[in-house]
Amino acid sequence: MKTLYFYLFTLICLPIIAVGQDYIHKKDGKVLEVTVLEIKNDQLYFQGFENEDGPMYVVPMEKVEKIVYGKQKVTYDEGQYSPTKGEITFIEDKKLALKVDLQGALLGGITRINTEINMAKRTSMAIGFGIIGMGLNNEFDANGYFMDLGVRFYNMPNSIKKDYISVFSGPYLMPEFILGEIEYTPKGIDKRNSTNMAAILLNYGYQWVMNENVFIDLNFGIGYSSVGGPQGNLYAYGQFGSVALKSALGIGLLF
Repeated sequence: MKTLYFYLFTLICLPIIAVGQDYIHKKDGKVLEVTVLEIKNDQLYFQGFENEDGPMYVVPMEKVEKIVYGKQKVTYDEGQYSPTKGEITFIEDKKLALKVDLQGALLGGITRINTEINMAKRTSMAIGFGIIGMGLNNEFDANGYFMDLGVRFYNMPNSIKKDYISVFSGPYLMPEFILGEIEYTPKGIDKRNSTNMAAILLNYGYQWVMNENVFIDLNFGIGYSSVGGPQGNLYAYGQFGSVALKSALGIGLLF
């Protein structure tokens, strides 16, 4: 109801005709000089005042204190705007994602935690740390650790069925580097072995943002490794000769 009252207040009390651009006053004190296009589903859509042929932006209404209208009228018709691929650039969004690798914990004998930090419009840095032996299905009685570092390049989803689209959503490519150390007992041998591990992989994945807070991530990777743990294991990655393979299914939260 508060949002409805806000909309009615802006429609009735603010001037429809003015001499300049529209102004969005945000709760953090910032004032944006824009051309307001529409408010729909608690999202405010606008374009830069000096770049009306440029991209469209969106900001959640909960972050807006007030709107001062210039010459433009805002449209509230629910059916007049439907976002399509490549049309929207999000300037207000959650910039940090934290997730746990469910597949590794349940099937791979590891606990892997990843942090993803948004760096640019559709680019993010992924940093992870894993503990080997802290998980189910530890086939080689292994223990150790590994770290991974990657850069994700997201594409826009093929279809957009909601107004809120996270910068962390959609298909992506991610080059990744993994480095670690493992100690394990090979099958049929009582002696413990230890080795370093290092791999370079190219991952393809898809990340679904279920709402503004929860997401699911699925990815597959293939690459090269000259050293590693037991052949064909599912710890940091599977190694078959010099070929490194990896898959991960994670769930996490946005901040």
